[in-house]
Amino acid sequence: MIDEKNKDDSNKINNDDSKNEDTEVKFDFLDEEESNESKPENNEETYDKDELLPILLQQEEIENLKKQLEEVTREKDDLYDRLLRKLADFNNFKKRIEKERQDYCKFANADLIRDILPIIDNFEKALMISEDKDDPFYRGIELIYKQFIDVLRKHGVEEIKAEGEQFDPSFHEAVWTAEIENQEDNVIIEEYQKGYMMHDKLLRPSLVKVNIRKNLTDDSGKNRKEAGDNEESNRD
Repeated sequence: MIDEKNKDDSNKINNDDSKNEDTEVKFDFLDEEESNESKPENNEETYDKDELLPILLQQEEIENLKKQLEEVTREKDDLYDRLLRKLADFNNFKKRIEKERQDYCKFANADLIRDILPIIDNFEKALMISEDKDDPFYRGIELIYKQFIDVLRKHGVEEIKAEGEQFDPSFHEAVWTAEIENQEDNVIIEEYQKGYMMHDKLLRPSLVKVNIRKNLTDDSGKNRKEAGDNEESNRD
Protein backbone atom coordinates (compact mmCIF):
# COMPACT_ATOMS: atom_id res chain seq x y z
CA MET A 1 0.00 0.00 0.00
CA ILE A 2 2.72 2.31 0.98
CA ASP A 3 4.62 1.53 -2.23
CA GLU A 4 1.61 2.19 -4.34
CA LYS A 5 1.00 5.46 -2.60
CA ASN A 6 4.62 6.46 -3.17
CA LYS A 7 4.30 5.57 -6.83
CA ASP A 8 1.26 7.76 -7.13
CA ASP A 9 3.04 10.63 -5.49
CA SER A 10 6.01 10.25 -7.78
CA ASN A 11 3.74 10.12 -10.79
CA LYS A 12 2.05 13.32 -9.66
CA ILE A 13 5.37 15.05 -9.24
CA ASN A 14 6.49 13.87 -12.64
CA ASN A 15 3.28 15.10 -14.16
CA ASP A 16 3.70 18.45 -12.45
CA ASP A 17 7.24 18.72 -13.75
CA SER A 18 6.15 17.88 -17.26
CA LYS A 19 3.44 20.56 -17.04
CA ASN A 20 5.97 23.08 -15.87
CA GLU A 21 8.26 22.21 -18.77
CA ASP A 22 5.39 22.57 -21.21
CA THR A 23 4.54 25.88 -19.73
CA GLU A 24 8.14 27.06 -19.98
CA VAL A 25 8.29 25.93 -23.60
CA LYS A 26 5.18 27.81 -24.38
CA PHE A 27 6.54 31.00 -22.86
CA ASP A 28 9.79 30.61 -24.72
CA PHE A 29 7.88 30.31 -27.96
CA LEU A 30 5.99 33.51 -27.22
CA ASP A 31 9.24 35.34 -26.49
CA GLU A 32 10.68 34.17 -29.78
CA GLU A 33 7.58 35.35 -31.60
CA GLU A 34 7.81 38.76 -29.95
CA SER A 35 11.49 39.04 -30.83
CA ASN A 36 10.77 37.94 -34.39
CA GLU A 37 7.96 40.49 -34.70
CA SER A 38 10.14 43.30 -33.46
CA LYS A 39 13.02 42.54 -35.83
CA PRO A 40 11.15 43.11 -39.07
CA GLU A 41 9.95 46.50 -37.81
CA ASN A 42 13.55 47.58 -37.27
CA ASN A 43 14.44 46.29 -40.72
CA GLU A 44 11.56 48.23 -42.27
CA GLU A 45 12.63 51.51 -40.60
CA THR A 46 16.20 51.09 -41.81
CA TYR A 47 14.96 50.36 -45.31
CA ASP A 48 12.82 53.54 -45.35
CA LYS A 49 15.72 55.78 -44.34
CA ASP A 50 17.97 54.26 -46.98
CA GLU A 51 15.29 54.87 -49.59
CA LEU A 52 14.52 58.46 -48.52
CA LEU A 53 18.11 59.69 -48.51
CA PRO A 54 18.70 59.45 -52.29
CA ILE A 55 15.23 60.90 -52.92
CA LEU A 56 16.00 63.92 -50.72
CA LEU A 57 19.35 64.35 -52.42
CA GLN A 58 17.68 64.14 -55.80
CA GLN A 59 15.07 66.74 -54.82
CA GLU A 60 17.80 69.08 -53.60
CA GLU A 61 19.65 68.64 -56.85
CA ILE A 62 16.44 69.35 -58.78
CA GLU A 63 15.91 72.57 -56.80
CA ASN A 64 19.47 73.67 -57.56
CA LEU A 65 18.95 72.92 -61.24
CA LYS A 66 15.72 74.94 -61.20
CA LYS A 67 17.54 77.91 -59.68
CA GLN A 68 20.30 77.62 -62.26
CA LEU A 69 17.70 77.42 -65.04
CA GLU A 70 15.91 80.51 -63.74
CA GLU A 71 19.20 82.41 -63.58
CA VAL A 72 20.19 81.32 -67.09
CA THR A 73 16.70 82.25 -68.39
CA ARG A 74 16.97 85.66 -66.73
CA GLU A 75 20.38 86.24 -68.30
CA LYS A 76 19.06 85.09 -71.68
CA ASP A 77 16.10 87.50 -71.47
CA ASP A 78 18.42 90.34 -70.45
CA LEU A 79 20.80 89.62 -73.33
CA TYR A 80 17.90 89.33 -75.77
CA ASP A 81 16.49 92.66 -74.60
CA ARG A 82 19.91 94.28 -74.96
CA LEU A 83 20.24 92.76 -78.43
CA LEU A 84 16.87 94.22 -79.48
CA ARG A 85 17.92 97.62 -78.18
CA LYS A 86 21.21 97.45 -80.05
CA LEU A 87 19.40 96.42 -83.24
CA ALA A 88 16.95 99.30 -82.84
CA ASP A 89 19.83 101.74 -82.26
CA PHE A 90 21.65 100.33 -85.27
CA ASN A 91 18.56 100.67 -87.48
CA ASN A 92 18.08 104.26 -86.32
CA PHE A 93 21.75 104.91 -87.00
CA LYS A 94 21.40 103.47 -90.51
CA LYS A 95 18.33 105.60 -91.20
CA ARG A 96 20.06 108.72 -89.90
CA ILE A 97 23.16 108.05 -91.99
CA GLU A 98 21.02 107.38 -95.07
CA LYS A 99 19.09 110.62 -94.52
CA GLU A 100 22.32 112.56 -94.04
CA ARG A 101 23.70 111.00 -97.21
CA GLN A 102 20.58 111.92 -99.16
CA ASP A 103 20.62 115.45 -97.75
CA TYR A 104 24.27 115.77 -98.65
CA CYS A 105 23.57 114.62 -102.20
CA LYS A 106 20.60 117.00 -102.44
CA PHE A 107 22.36 120.05 -101.03
CA ALA A 108 25.97 119.34 -101.98
CA ASN A 109 25.79 122.05 -104.65
CA ALA A 110 23.84 124.53 -102.51
CA ASP A 111 26.80 126.85 -101.94
CA LEU A 112 27.73 126.77 -105.61
CA ILE A 113 24.18 127.54 -106.72
CA ARG A 114 23.90 130.30 -104.11
CA ASP A 115 26.97 131.91 -105.68
CA ILE A 116 25.40 131.60 -109.16
CA LEU A 117 22.19 133.42 -108.15
CA PRO A 118 23.69 136.95 -108.46
CA ILE A 119 24.68 136.05 -112.04
CA ILE A 120 21.05 135.12 -112.71
CA ASP A 121 20.02 138.47 -111.24
CA ASN A 122 22.34 140.30 -113.62
CA PHE A 123 20.95 138.40 -116.60
CA GLU A 124 17.43 139.41 -115.57
CA LYS A 125 18.42 143.06 -115.20
CA ALA A 126 20.07 143.00 -118.63
CA LEU A 127 16.93 141.56 -120.19
CA MET A 128 14.74 144.16 -118.45
CA ILE A 129 16.65 147.21 -119.65
CA SER A 130 17.02 145.99 -123.22
CA GLU A 131 14.63 147.84 -125.54
CA ASP A 132 15.08 145.94 -128.77
CA LYS A 133 13.95 142.38 -128.09
CA ASP A 134 14.65 141.44 -131.69
CA ASP A 135 18.31 142.28 -131.26
CA PRO A 136 20.50 139.14 -131.62
CA PHE A 137 22.45 140.21 -128.55
CA TYR A 138 19.24 140.25 -126.52
CA ARG A 139 18.26 136.82 -127.84
CA GLY A 140 21.66 135.43 -126.97
CA ILE A 141 21.41 136.69 -123.39
CA GLU A 142 17.87 135.34 -123.13
CA LEU A 143 19.00 131.91 -124.37
CA ILE A 144 21.84 131.74 -121.83
CA TYR A 145 19.47 132.86 -119.06
CA LYS A 146 16.97 130.11 -119.92
CA GLN A 147 19.76 127.54 -119.92
CA PHE A 148 20.78 128.66 -116.44
CA ILE A 149 17.18 128.40 -115.22
CA ASP A 150 16.83 124.90 -116.71
CA VAL A 151 20.01 123.76 -114.94
CA LEU A 152 18.79 125.18 -111.64
CA ARG A 153 15.43 123.44 -111.97
CA LYS A 154 17.22 120.19 -112.78
CA HIS A 155 18.93 120.44 -109.37
CA GLY A 156 15.68 121.19 -107.53
CA VAL A 157 15.93 124.98 -107.45
CA GLU A 158 12.64 126.89 -107.71
CA GLU A 159 11.66 130.54 -107.49
CA ILE A 160 9.67 131.68 -104.44
CA LYS A 161 6.34 133.30 -105.29
CA ALA A 162 6.24 136.80 -103.96
CA GLU A 163 4.23 139.57 -105.66
CA GLY A 164 0.52 139.39 -104.73
CA GLU A 165 1.19 136.78 -101.99
CA GLN A 166 0.79 137.16 -98.25
CA PHE A 167 4.01 138.13 -96.58
CA ASP A 168 5.71 135.15 -94.93
CA PRO A 169 8.88 135.88 -92.92
CA SER A 170 10.04 132.30 -93.52
CA PHE A 171 10.46 133.04 -97.24
CA HIS A 172 10.29 136.84 -97.62
CA GLU A 173 12.34 139.71 -96.29
CA ALA A 174 10.58 143.08 -96.14
CA VAL A 175 12.93 145.90 -97.10
CA TRP A 176 10.17 148.48 -97.67
CA THR A 177 6.58 149.06 -96.67
CA ALA A 178 3.72 151.05 -98.18
CA GLU A 179 0.18 152.00 -97.29
CA ILE A 180 -2.33 151.45 -100.07
CA GLU A 181 -6.00 151.57 -99.18
CA ASN A 182 -7.30 149.43 -102.04
CA GLN A 183 -4.77 146.65 -101.30
CA GLU A 184 -5.09 143.96 -98.67
CA ASP A 185 -3.06 144.26 -95.54
CA ASN A 186 0.26 142.35 -95.28
CA VAL A 187 0.36 141.65 -99.02
CA ILE A 188 3.52 141.86 -101.11
CA ILE A 189 3.10 144.60 -103.70
CA GLU A 190 6.59 144.57 -105.22
CA GLU A 191 9.60 142.25 -105.46
CA TYR A 192 13.11 143.73 -105.55
CA GLN A 193 15.06 140.49 -105.68
CA LYS A 194 13.89 136.95 -106.37
CA GLY A 195 14.14 134.31 -103.69
CA TYR A 196 14.93 130.66 -104.32
CA MET A 197 14.27 127.30 -102.67
CA MET A 198 16.37 124.18 -103.19
CA HIS A 199 14.10 121.19 -102.56
CA ASP A 200 12.77 122.06 -99.08
CA LYS A 201 15.65 124.31 -98.07
CA LEU A 202 15.76 128.09 -98.36
CA LEU A 203 18.63 129.30 -100.52
CA ARG A 204 17.79 132.98 -100.45
CA PRO A 205 14.71 134.91 -99.26
CA SER A 206 12.84 137.29 -101.55
CA LEU A 207 13.44 141.00 -100.96
CA VAL A 208 9.98 142.58 -101.09
CA LYS A 209 7.82 145.60 -100.43
CA VAL A 210 4.81 144.94 -98.19
CA ASN A 211 1.52 146.80 -97.88
CA ILE A 212 0.79 147.77 -94.26
CA ARG A 213 -2.53 149.47 -93.59
CA LYS A 214 -2.01 151.52 -90.44
CA ASN A 215 -5.70 152.29 -89.98
CA LEU A 216 -6.39 148.59 -89.62
CA THR A 217 -3.62 148.18 -87.10
CA ASP A 218 -4.78 151.25 -85.16
CA ASP A 219 -8.38 150.03 -85.16
CA SER A 220 -7.35 146.59 -84.07
CA GLY A 221 -5.23 148.11 -81.31
CA LYS A 222 -8.14 150.23 -80.13
CA ASN A 223 -10.45 147.25 -80.21
CA ARG A 224 -7.99 145.21 -78.16
CA LYS A 225 -7.68 148.05 -75.65
CA GLU A 226 -11.46 148.43 -75.37
CA ALA A 227 -11.85 144.71 -74.88
CA GLY A 228 -9.23 144.80 -72.10
CA ASP A 229 -10.98 147.70 -70.38
CA ASN A 230 -14.30 145.86 -70.54
CA GLU A 231 -12.75 142.78 -68.98
CA GLU A 232 -11.27 144.84 -66.12
CA SER A 233 -14.61 146.56 -65.48
CA ASN A 234 -16.37 143.21 -65.44
CA ARG A 235 -13.88 141.91 -62.88
CA ASP A 236 -14.47 144.96 -60.65
